[in-house]
Amino acid sequence: MPEWCKEVFSDSDSGSNKQHRKSVSAGYVCYGSALLFSSSRTQRVVSLSSSEAEVYAASSSACDGILIGKLVAFCTGRCVVLHHLMDSAAARGIRARQGVGRTRHLSCSFMVTTACDTKRQSCANC
Repeated sequence: MPEWCKEVFSDSDSGSNKQHRKSVSAGYVCYGSALLFSSSRTQRVVSLSSSEAEVYAASSSACDGILIGKLVAFCTGRCVVLHHLMDSAAARGIRARQGVGRTRHLSCSFMVTTACDTKRQSCANC
């Protein structure tokens, strides 16, 4: 059975709100040129750097992409492969590491999505 390729895009606006300094995460899940899901959320924590804010945005978008991929796989019976795209080189470097390294203050969702990346499999695969 052929695979369906979904693209997940993520970005963040670091410390945009002057009152509480929380960043805003944005994410999009697309199939080709069709938008399947989009989100914009205020992050629950105050990020200490822009790369940390990007990592949180990437984790949030990856979780959304995994959920949408599982739903599409269930409804269609086809395998779904997710490709996650982000614009921050620092966040890509953090996600490529084993564990958190010197970076502190990262949540469990980061660890779960990173574990899926290091296994070289998408959690939405059949």
